Amino acid sequence: VTAAQVEGGQMFVFHQLGVRVTLNGGFLRDRRTGNYAQQMTITNNTISAISGPLYVWLDSLSPNATLVNATVPGGNYLTVPGTAAGLAAGASATVVLQFSNPTNGPITYTTRVVNQIPTP
Repeated sequence: VTAAQVEGGQMFVFHQLGVRVTLNGGFLRDRRTGNYAQQMTITNNTISAISGPLYVWLDSLSPNATLVNATVPGGNYLTVPGTAAGLAAGASATVVLQFSNPTNGPITYTTRVVNQIPTP
């Protein structure tokens, strides 16, 4: 990842919108459902608001995993809660990614944070 820095167990990635994505730890497995969860915080690092809603788009999601809480069933993106009106300068929003992973193998992906639904 070219624009990433690993610090204190967290991964920071800067995106074109001027947001920073922080992965808050690794994957947690829910023993009841068998699904894996990972928390992500999106911070607006610009001096002005970003229009919303914001979406987290997962590119190159490993074939063993499915994003179960995708905005569209079977999709690879989700709407970031609380960003329908946008994200103010310096503000943050948190989203939890939930994955089905029947193989229990590594889950890999790259992220894009966008304020419109991109074409894959």
